[in-house]
Amino acid sequence: MSDWSDGYVTDVQYTSGFYRELAPSYLAFTCLLRGVQPPQCGPGARYLELGCGQGFSTNLLAAANPEMDFLGVDFMPGQIANARRLATEAGLRNVSFEDYSFEHMAQIAPDRLEPFDFIVLHGILSWISDENRGHIVRILDRFLKPGGVAYVSYNCLPGWAPLAPIQHYLREYSLRFPGQPVEQAAKGLADAKVLAAGGGAFFAQNPHVRKRIEAVELQNPSYLVHEYLHAHWRAFHHADLARELNAARLDFVGSATLAENFVELSVPDNLIEKVRSAGDAAWRETLLDYAGFKHFRRDIYVRGASPLVPPARKRMLDATRFALTAPAAEVGLRFKTPMGDVDGIESLYRPIVGLLSEASATFREIVQLPALAGATAAAMEQAVALLVGAQQVAPLDGGARDEGPAQRFNAVVAGRIEDGETLGYLASPRTGNGVRVSTADLLGHVALLRGVSDLETVVEFSGLVLERAGRRLMKDGKALEAGAETESELRQQLHRYFEQRAKLYRGLGVLPEANVLNL
Repeated sequence: MSDWSDGYVTDVQYTSGFYRELAPSYLAFTCLLRGVQPPQCGPGARYLELGCGQGFSTNLLAAANPEMDFLGVDFMPGQIANARRLATEAGLRNVSFEDYSFEHMAQIAPDRLEPFDFIVLHGILSWISDENRGHIVRILDRFLKPGGVAYVSYNCLPGWAPLAPIQHYLREYSLRFPGQPVEQAAKGLADAKVLAAGGGAFFAQNPHVRKRIEAVELQNPSYLVHEYLHAHWRAFHHADLARELNAARLDFVGSATLAENFVELSVPDNLIEKVRSAGDAAWRETLLDYAGFKHFRRDIYVRGASPLVPPARKRMLDATRFALTAPAAEVGLRFKTPMGDVDGIESLYRPIVGLLSEASATFREIVQLPALAGATAAAMEQAVALLVGAQQVAPLDGGARDEGPAQRFNAVVAGRIEDGETLGYLASPRTGNGVRVSTADLLGHVALLRGVSDLETVVEFSGLVLERAGRRLMKDGKALEAGAETESELRQQLHRYFEQRAKLYRGLGVLPEANVLNL
């Protein structure tokens, strides 16, 4: 391990992921829901991602928001090189990447770098040293504008309390048995299972830990290394971290996991009033964490939060326009909440989905649906929030913008499937966010860009792409073997893409209007 790593595993690069909670439009919408003045998202707004990894999220958001300026920093030069390569391939001119450490970034003089409207960190705080957390607080204090948003995510307590010993076990194992980090993580998990199978008392008294180990074994090997093998790994209580961030004059706003902002979805019924009567935000969140037993938090802070008076909040929410990001036929009404899965009421949710299946609509138009005459505005607000949280609906980002950068970016991302790299999101310039896509979606996207004119040719083309890339099609979570079964499933998925999803993607600006296949 290199000396510059400061206890962070640098032998394995982090995976290319996208986290839609990082999108400016999503963060602004969450602030509005929480009754706080949203930050600026339009022309001239600036965005910084600390610890940007491979830069996929930063690049996608830059493509989807071409009127904003983006900067991604990460101290691993290989990851910054990959991020720059993707930006160059997509022709993005509003994003840059620097291989800065947090210490370097914290030492930049404020007059050498313009402040930012958004500073985000995903999956950083739980894996770095106390010293580096101090650097991050100084960065936030120096470079986040008044009224700007900070997003931080981290492993939290008490949810991690029974599982933290497993991270400690894997870290100690890696120090004693040399090898590549991926190999160390796999062997460490296997060794922990030997203890469990042998009747180790810790595992016997914490039976869910063994199930957790089995679930962890299915994760991407690179993710396992970065989650479990770092020297400074730590889980936080919300209140402790909030006190640290207070040095940057940040006010807690709420959770980017939208369901967690509704008390009735987050605690047992007999604790609702106790939580609602909490005297301050940190105590409220402490009660929620113990009642809901979360393992991971996605917290939103504002530097100098300005509460919205109810009429202003209502006016802004009424004017917010929403669109489907999944075909209406595929929208599900089961939602994950801290209290487990809940089912949305058909008579409330289906009229909303039906309206949005025809065209985008404002919240005011949703509220005025005749079918929802008996529903309260609060119930409709919760329904829309849960649909947004489930990645089936998105708030639209307002005015017209250049869709060329997003469509160039999407062409590059989709084309990488020919090299065996499946990046599961494309940029939507009309939402300012990413849209989740399947392997079949990416194959169909590439086929359209290649000018393929009929479904059977697309099926043949897609099968060859999968074969050359050494990839297999998935169905119900299982990989299909090559042959007639794969061909049949591929035909069904591609037909669904061209019949339903391609139209949806054109409406979101993901695909150019000209890309059409006649079935």
